[in-house]
Amino acid sequence: MYIAVDFDGTCVTHDYPKVGKDIGAAPVLYAVYRNGHNIILNTMRDGKELEDAEFWFAENGINLFGSNHNPTQDRWTTSPKVYAHLYIDDAALGCPLKYDPNFHSRAYVDWKEIAKYLHARGLITYEQYSEIMKTFEYVIKDELGIHARPAGNLAKLAKTFDSSI
Repeated sequence: MYIAVDFDGTCVTHDYPKVGKDIGAAPVLYAVYRNGHNIILNTMRDGKELEDAEFWFAENGINLFGSNHNPTQDRWTTSPKVYAHLYIDDAALGCPLKYDPNFHSRAYVDWKEIAKYLHARGLITYEQYSEIMKTFEYVIKDELGIHARPAGNLAKLAKTFDSSI
């Protein structure tokens, strides 16, 4: 299956021309890629900014099938639109989004919801889905709690994840 994926707001937060913050796309896209599906970067980026996005995929172990182009479509069309079976884009109608003003000023793709969809369609396995959806719970048993500085660091770090304290 060919899967076209936008970058800004979809794989990372909107911080163009820089590469934005992690929003959980890499493990989901890596699972899809490992299952033999072809990932095509479908973005408005070009030049150095496109290279930065391509590097993000490489850094996450995902070999792109194409960038802003599906190489197989040259045989049957001259259309500039990227041919894919599935498009994941924060601007697409119905794409699940998250908005956390403490994390970023703009909405971004909810990759936990994307993972649910991909699992339901058989594009990722139950084991992959379970790993992506993994949760962690830790209970502080000392009745005095923890020191203020480590507690602040923990809360700050937790804000970067889907978490509750």
